[in-house]
Amino acid sequence: MLRYLQNFKAKTLLHKFIAVLLRKSTCLLDSDTGEPPQNIRAWLKFVTACCLIRSKQPAFSVVEAEELIESIICLFLDRQFQGLLVLLNDCIQAIVNYFTDQEWHSSYESIAKFVASRLLLFLVSVIVIQ
Repeated sequence: MLRYLQNFKAKTLLHKFIAVLLRKSTCLLDSDTGEPPQNIRAWLKFVTACCLIRSKQPAFSVVEAEELIESIICLFLDRQFQGLLVLLNDCIQAIVNYFTDQEWHSSYESIAKFVASRLLLFLVSVIVIQ
């Protein structure tokens, strides 16, 4: 499975899936239960597992890991995913731990800027709604 992930096509599909997740968040809820579908739960568990086995076989580049953190942060801020907070937390912790100290030192500033910009947009939208 990890060999498949290392394939460029597989990584491209993963990033397309993330993009679809973020663009179509309004239609992500299961129509029967009102909860996020099982495929999103499975995707979060899969990404978490890939990050946890980095010492054996790295699955993501540093840039891809940064993009994953940004995607997870967007999911954290989306109220539709409140039922996934435990999985999201586990996933983001695994991704942060995926970085070596040197990689994190070169990445944390861009991630912090992304978080700041998303939080600003989130707060502005909350203010507009109220």
